[in-house]
Amino acid sequence: AAGMDGFIYVANDSANRVAKIDPKSMQTVAYANLGGGRNPIGVGMSPDGSRAVFIYDRREPRGLWTVTTDEDIVEVPRQLAPGTQGYRPWWAVDGETIYFFTTIDAGTQRLCSVPAEGGEVTMLPSDDRGRSRGPYLDPDGKHLLTHSDRDGDWKLWEFDLDGGEPRLMQPPGFAMATHPSRARNGVVVFDAPAQ
Repeated sequence: AAGMDGFIYVANDSANRVAKIDPKSMQTVAYANLGGGRNPIGVGMSPDGSRAVFIYDRREPRGLWTVTTDEDIVEVPRQLAPGTQGYRPWWAVDGETIYFFTTIDAGTQRLCSVPAEGGEVTMLPSDDRGRSRGPYLDPDGKHLLTHSDRDGDWKLWEFDLDGGEPRLMQPPGFAMATHPSRARNGVVVFDAPAQ
């Protein structure tokens, strides 16, 4: 993942750590230990690169955990919202909130947020039906991009964090699309099955 601090962060599951890479030299400049004994996945970085948020793939429920990225500090990862399943976390641009999706039941998945220091989980009110997965926080800090089957098929949607109706942003010629992200220049990339 690209951090807002200009570095590249890469999770290494077998070593339970994240490498901080300088994009100019492509050299590793630091490692952050994510805790031993379990595989961290879905790592998101705070805007300043000082903290990681992730899930453990061998612990149920798959809650959100956070830890410092300072390799000189020994910190036990702590759970942000005990009892809540969390997937694909993204840090808000102000560093105060973490966005993710959770499973409510077999047919319902919702976009949520939790304070970066932990606390009560808040559901995104406009995400009111179907399954929404794979959220990506737009660099503008005002929108979540996601894929949802809220109208029957997996399509790309944009949700305003301040409310309002979600906007369909399905590209022409694609029956299904997932995992959108948007660059600062407005270009959107996504996953799609072969046509």
